[in-house]
Amino acid sequence: MTHATHPLRLLQLRFPAIPLRPHHIPQFRGGVIESAGRENDLFHNHKPDGSNDQRPALIQYRVVQGCAAIWGIGEGANALERWWLSAPDALHFGGRTYPLQAAEVRRENFQLGMAPHWKYYRLHDYLALNTENYLRWLDTPHLVGRAELLDSMLTGHLLGFCETAGWQLPERLEAQVVDIHQRKKTRYHDTNLMAFEITYRCNIILPEGIALGKAVSHGFGVQWPVLKLEENPTSNSTQKTTKNTLVSM
Repeated sequence: MTHATHPLRLLQLRFPAIPLRPHHIPQFRGGVIESAGRENDLFHNHKPDGSNDQRPALIQYRVVQGCAAIWGIGEGANALERWWLSAPDALHFGGRTYPLQAAEVRRENFQLGMAPHWKYYRLHDYLALNTENYLRWLDTPHLVGRAELLDSMLTGHLLGFCETAGWQLPERLEAQVVDIHQRKKTRYHDTNLMAFEITYRCNIILPEGIALGKAVSHGFGVQWPVLKLEENPTSNSTQKTTKNTLVSM
């Protein structure tokens, strides 16, 4: 049975006392994993034998306004909250110790739904193509062919996100890349990939802060609405809190 809307719990912790650059995300991630305990596999998405779990990353590590941040979705948001409420006062990574006494917390119960008009989003450092499709991109010099490839990848990633959220779409998903602002070569796990900065439109209502594509656990593919193109823009609120005042969504 399909539903018009679907609830999705989101939680973001941003740590103003922990300045961070994108290339230091793996160190920050390692520090949080050690703090949470490796038995909490939602924090690292690996099986006990060390192999990668095929499920999407429900806890993701990012840089937000120059500071370390962690973002959780669904079950990942619940696990992230439990860690935060019981975490020590300091975090160790990269040979340094950082305070964890306070964080900026953004929490939301979002309703995923179909949109009556186009919704526009901007994707930052979007790793749309795996190795095979990256080679297809290089072998496709025509702009139309490349746009079709990106549309196909984007549609697949959006459907994958909806599946991760546990939402069966009641209508057909429509998604189109409308602008490629930038593209650059990058490396992830010693693999050559292409990172895109794009604006796209689709017919579903999505929350600010979700991530699409590859390597979302390491800060790639974060998106936000392009409000100036929206007919009915919405706003989110952010507040400062401490571990003792964090409440459930």
